[in-house]
Amino acid sequence: MDDAILLIDKGEDLQAVLRPCRHLVQIGFWDNRSASAERLADALGFTLPEDGQQVADFPGGWVYRIAPSRLLLLGSEDRPLLPECQTVIGQGGMVSDISHAKLLLDLKGSAAVPLLCRGITLNLGFAGLRPGCFAQTRLHDASILLHRLEEAQFQLLIPTSYAAAVSDWFKDAAHLMRY
Repeated sequence: MDDAILLIDKGEDLQAVLRPCRHLVQIGFWDNRSASAERLADALGFTLPEDGQQVADFPGGWVYRIAPSRLLLLGSEDRPLLPECQTVIGQGGMVSDISHAKLLLDLKGSAAVPLLCRGITLNLGFAGLRPGCFAQTRLHDASILLHRLEEAQFQLLIPTSYAAAVSDWFKDAAHLMRY
C-alpha cells in the first residue's frame, strides 16, 4: 500500500484512503450464460452473481456483474488476474486489464453513511444497499461503483480522471460535517 493517500483520518468516526487499483479486469462474454463464464467461476472459485447487486468473492478478490454479459473482477495486491482470465476465457469473450482506469477509495467509520448520502442518491438505510452488495451510481459527476463491505465500510471504484475532484469532494463534505 505504498501508493496510498490518506484523505481523511478522524479515527473510528471517519477514514478515507485513496489507492491504486492493482488488478482490475473487465470480461465480456458473447452471451449471458456462456460456458466460458462458468469455467472462469470454477477456476477462480466463485459462484456467478445472479444479479447486478450481489458481489461474489473468491480467494483474493471480488466479482461484480456490471451488465448481463459483463463481469468486473477486482483482485488483491498479490493476485494478478489477467493471465489466468485470458487462459480460461480464450475465445469465449474478451478480457481487458483496466487497472489503469480506476482508483480505489476505501471509506469506513460511523460517519461514512452520512457522508456518502451527501453526494449519492442511493438508499443506504436498512432497505437500501446492504453489506455484500454494490451499485453503480454517480458522485460529483463521476460514475462510480460503490461496494458496501460492511455496515459502515465501503469501497469505491473511481475513474482516475476524476480522482482529484472526488478526493476534494470527500474532504470538503467531511469538513462541512465538522470532521
